[in-house]
Amino acid sequence: MEKLNLNIEVESEVANLYKAMDSNQQKKIDLLLGIWLKEAITNQNYLEDIMEKCSQEAQANGLTPEILESLLQES
Repeated sequence: MEKLNLNIEVESEVANLYKAMDSNQQKKIDLLLGIWLKEAITNQNYLEDIMEKCSQEAQANGLTPEILESLLQES
């Protein structure tokens, strides 16, 4: 199967941690992300479930809609 590079934006901390990993660990992360992306893209219910879980976790950690809006405006 042909492989292509995909550029995605992540927080600088995530990018720096990834770059600091050895190549074997990076390959494992690449494989995991590829599987996750394929599932998320091809199965809309899966993506919605993930988004709902993220929302619930954010709310449990004190993220309100107002704080989220403020953070999004800063970007």
